[in-house]
Amino acid sequence: MKFHSSLCTCASQTKVGDKEITVPSGHLMGQITDMAASHNLIIEGGANPNVGLAGYLTGGGYMVPLARNVVWVLPRGNTRRNSTRSSPYIQVHFVQSASHIPREPQCYPWQTSKCCLNVIAYVHGSASTVTGIGLSPAVGYSYLYEMHGPKWVVTEDPKDQDPPMKSSIYKEDCEVFRTIYNKTRGHKTLYVCGTDEYGTATEAKAIEEKTTPSKLCEKYHKLHAAIYEWFEIDFDIFGRTSTPQQTEIAQDIFRQLYKNDYLITRESRQPYCENHRSFLADRFIEGTCPKCGYEDARGDQCDKCGSVDYEALDLINPRCKICPASTPVVRGTRHMHLKLDKLQPAIEEWFTEACEKGAWSKNGRLITESWLKDGLRERSITRDLTWGTPVPVDVFTATNDEAEIFKDKVFYVWFDACIGYVSITANYTHEWERWWREPNDVQLYHPGTQIGTGQKWVKSFHLSTTEYLNYENGKFSKSRGIGVFGDTAQKSGVAPDVWRYYLLKNRPETADAHFEWRSFIEANNSELLAKFGNFVNRVIKFVNVNYASVVPDYTTRIGDPCFDKPKAQINEHLAEYVTNLDSVNLREGLAIAMAIAQAGNNLLQSNGFNNKLVKDEVEKAAAVTGIAINLVYLLASIFGPYLPASSSSILEQLGGPPLMLIPDRWSADNLKPGHVIGKAKHLFSVIDSKKEDEWREMYGGTQAERAKKAEDAAKAALKKAAAKARKAEAKAKKAAV
Repeated sequence: MKFHSSLCTCASQTKVGDKEITVPSGHLMGQITDMAASHNLIIEGGANPNVGLAGYLTGGGYMVPLARNVVWVLPRGNTRRNSTRSSPYIQVHFVQSASHIPREPQCYPWQTSKCCLNVIAYVHGSASTVTGIGLSPAVGYSYLYEMHGPKWVVTEDPKDQDPPMKSSIYKEDCEVFRTIYNKTRGHKTLYVCGTDEYGTATEAKAIEEKTTPSKLCEKYHKLHAAIYEWFEIDFDIFGRTSTPQQTEIAQDIFRQLYKNDYLITRESRQPYCENHRSFLADRFIEGTCPKCGYEDARGDQCDKCGSVDYEALDLINPRCKICPASTPVVRGTRHMHLKLDKLQPAIEEWFTEACEKGAWSKNGRLITESWLKDGLRERSITRDLTWGTPVPVDVFTATNDEAEIFKDKVFYVWFDACIGYVSITANYTHEWERWWREPNDVQLYHPGTQIGTGQKWVKSFHLSTTEYLNYENGKFSKSRGIGVFGDTAQKSGVAPDVWRYYLLKNRPETADAHFEWRSFIEANNSELLAKFGNFVNRVIKFVNVNYASVVPDYTTRIGDPCFDKPKAQINEHLAEYVTNLDSVNLREGLAIAMAIAQAGNNLLQSNGFNNKLVKDEVEKAAAVTGIAINLVYLLASIFGPYLPASSSSILEQLGGPPLMLIPDRWSADNLKPGHVIGKAKHLFSVIDSKKEDEWREMYGGTQAERAKKAEDAAKAALKKAAAKARKAEAKAKKAAV
């Protein structure tokens, strides 16, 4: 073996096959010339403040050739983002197969093929971001060498003004999927989200709040970020669309579309509000739907019949949403249109393949098919606004007047916003093109614009769509204050994990779902507490009390036939869980996770899991305890994507083992005999059923309405008290006579 580098301060011994290797003090591996492809490299260690991981692994330009697995293990604390103070040192171990890796990796595996098949980095006892080379782990290695095998980009719709409403459920959708594949299934995943900050909506809101669009966006970006942080939604980056990278990338896409003849200038007549002197975006015009007669349809969509194939001016009795008393007038203007009709054959070809390979959700497939069947039409992609990405007039020739026409126009927000995923990634890493320009290596979970550029782009692989989440017997309404929203959920006093569980349990995957306070309370008390929480607490407390917090030697009878059926049932559920999560069936995956927890309860019940069992059948008690404590460990992983705080609490109670990679088959022996666990703690608490009426009242109207109701109640109370006083006074006078 030959080593080149000086990154380590300690000596170490290791073994490859029958070879003993000594790493001299002051040196570590840089180039290893005779390592077999079947070997695995595991690196454990602390921090070297002067060297980044890139130098550590390459040793000045060389990578470990042909290693099957390279596992980088960091101790607690080395999790600071964008820092080079996390380079590992100390021990290098070579083993013959992945099964010999001494500890399960916790998070962030990467797969490669040019230099080694797998590179895995994880942090003991923490699910935090692992860094060490100035980039987050999901993209950190990408510039070191070519990466092959699947990568995932999970995107979320950026939102602009107002606190997130039901959108938190959709953020949690992506968070669950991202966490599953990043932490527990070994896929490289980048989770991108941000605030969509351009467009008429922003300008109108800024006018309403008497501020500038820039200041408004700064305010709401912070508000959104705080809400998602409270919900423990862990984006790799939560960015913005008002950045130089957005301008550069969006303008470049526009140039390519113009060059490829997919753009055309059209004269159009658009609604204009004379009251606040602005052209109106479709969503800021309301009126009667020309298709079904619904009186509160928006200019871009009717929420009742779902129609989107009409223009805003097609609405009957249109009105300005900002100024309801103002009827929009029509003014002529010229805008650039995207020739979606010309792009339709290429889009249909992509859709036919993508929806099959990516297993699109049924409603997403049907809606797309209906649009294609009706025929795509040209769509305007520019607007008469000042706040937005400017149209690049350098594409126009001097022989036409387009440069003059478009010099003060910006991109339409729904042309611009989708590009935000790319630009936010560009703000995250300068190697953003490895995520967005490598369609053979990356799958997007979230494309005519991309096709029209004629360039290589990563396009949608899986499309997961949902129906509507309604509130009680009606609809959520932010304007009327009906329903619980992202910023108000925190005031309920209920932990984020309970919210996450209920929202994901009721994810409207195939039909509309309803948020109801009674079922919210029941989900906490009868499921989270009674099934999941009870099982975890009972098992850990049992080990605390009966085995002095040490996992007993369960090996003698763990293979008894009486345990075959419960273990087989759990593995059947586990296979179903993985299959559903692979297909992004998150609601069903959560139901199966709860079924596994209930299988644990059944195991305890059928074997008389109590102090008497320990006294009368020592070996059987140890076996049941061993299976149960290992099932608790498995539950931390399968519930982790859904309930991150609960998962972290379980790991702490188990003595701080790293999060287990979800296996294809569970063997009930990950926590070995002799492992010391921590003290039992309750994961959930009972919610009083009386809270149902209290919360329904609290979230049943606007603050003004609730204030008026309180004022009316106070007046009524005063009136009643006055009447009572008069009655008492009259009674006293009568008695005196």
